[in-house]
Amino acid sequence: GRVWRLRVAQTRAAEQALRATPGVLGVAQIGTDLRVLADRALDEAALRACVAALGVEAIDPVPANLEDVFVAATRSRR
Repeated sequence: GRVWRLRVAQTRAAEQALRATPGVLGVAQIGTDLRVLADRALDEAALRACVAALGVEAIDPVPANLEDVFVAATRSRR
């Protein structure tokens, strides 16, 4: 999968919108940022469209960590 760091003005609303988005495997709030684990098919444009009305400040790809790998592996077994 892919991992993204999102900074938006309306963090809670963005988290809810992202959790309802097909292809999003997980969302975690880290401080004021959201860390999003998504299928490879979900690109930056799709993420931006999902949260466009919520005050997007930044969307950046970030390296996956061990927890991201675990989540992706366990989701793929379902």
